[in-house]
Amino acid sequence: MRCPHCGHPNTRVIETRESDEAIRRRRACELCELRFTTYERTQLPRLVVRATGGAQRNFTRQWLANALKSAGADLPPATLNTIAGGIEAQLKATNRRVVSTEDVAHLAIRQVSQARPFASNGPTTEQVTVALDATLPTRRATPSQLQLPFER
Repeated sequence: MRCPHCGHPNTRVIETRESDEAIRRRRACELCELRFTTYERTQLPRLVVRATGGAQRNFTRQWLANALKSAGADLPPATLNTIAGGIEAQLKATNRRVVSTEDVAHLAIRQVSQARPFASNGPTTEQVTVALDATLPTRRATPSQLQLPFER
């Protein structure tokens, strides 16, 4: 850890305290003896969504809300963002780092139907899956996956 005052690369830990949210460390610079505090917090890995074709991207609430809207979910943007936040929480609770677009679509349809219980014209799971897959980047084919013309 570099000293924030003089930039010296060596500091020593004087005191450490742990809490539920972070680890607090009091440090002192070995050169200028400045004392300062650092906080260490755990960073959870990002949730990745993978299509059946292998393309993947990081899950974001805005990405899911846009896909639901393009699939035909006729809901206000605030409701779509709330649904996307609930789905993100459910997926993170499973402790899986990579989920499929089908899993996301099933959860999304369940949430949309709860938001509009008597609507019969909402999107289907297949429509949401297609909308999610359409927004994923296409993967570049490796040489072994390229189709070569037949030799005669």
